[in-house]
Amino acid sequence: PQLEPLFVLLQSCGESCLDVLRGELRGLEVLYRGGEATQIKAAVGSLSAHTNHQIYAQVTAQLIKQAADAAASPLRVLEIGGGNGFLTREALPALNDTRIEYWFTDISAAFVDGARHWAEQHDYSCARFAVLDISEDPRQQGFNETFDAIIGLDVVHATNDIGETLAHLHSMLAPGGTIHLIETSPSARWNTMVWGLAPHWWTYRDALRTTSPLLTSVQWIAALHGAGFDSAAAFAADDEAQCALVYAQRAAMSADDSDVMVLQADVTSAAQMSEA
Repeated sequence: PQLEPLFVLLQSCGESCLDVLRGELRGLEVLYRGGEATQIKAAVGSLSAHTNHQIYAQVTAQLIKQAADAAASPLRVLEIGGGNGFLTREALPALNDTRIEYWFTDISAAFVDGARHWAEQHDYSCARFAVLDISEDPRQQGFNETFDAIIGLDVVHATNDIGETLAHLHSMLAPGGTIHLIETSPSARWNTMVWGLAPHWWTYRDALRTTSPLLTSVQWIAALHGAGFDSAAAFAADDEAQCALVYAQRAAMSADDSDVMVLQADVTSAAQMSEA
């Protein structure tokens, strides 16, 4: 019963698939019946107890808090592709009492305005807001200062070229800065059945991806090192996990030997992440 909204969505997509492929129906019309996101939200919500997205969001917030507590000056945090604020709602409450400057960004001005309104309602004075397209040069968008940490939920895989996007993020990090990405894994096959109806699902053009925009842990490691990150790790419960927590760090001041870690763990606390 808990997964019924997902099954309803999958049935709707399956029944409409041929019509979409023939060009007789637009995929977005199937996903957003009547222009509403009710069906999608219900399906994604039904999965919350069966994935580690929320756990990884909480762990990310705790890791950022630890870094902020240890920093000599206020930590500058950048959230990319904030969207409807799932990660924001986990991170900001946990970080509100720490010395941080938290930037919420998204490619959509509507999402940015929504996040600003929510933060004002909850008196998060540390929050800043801006429109940012991470697939384009951030300097051309007014982002000339660096950040100590960058966080994001299911956003980097949605860009056309993973290498270019990660290179942009690398350029936005201060020396020793870290990136924390929660990304859905290819093993979650229902994603392709659903989101594959949308044209943007297939717009990737980098050499890493051939059959899906989603990356495996090994592919994330390769992409991060290719973009210049000094060390990288991917945490997942197992090979069939719905998502992974991807972590990387920019070199502090000099290029040391790089580390590669592909880890499997039941990540339930920031302490376990720190030990890893």
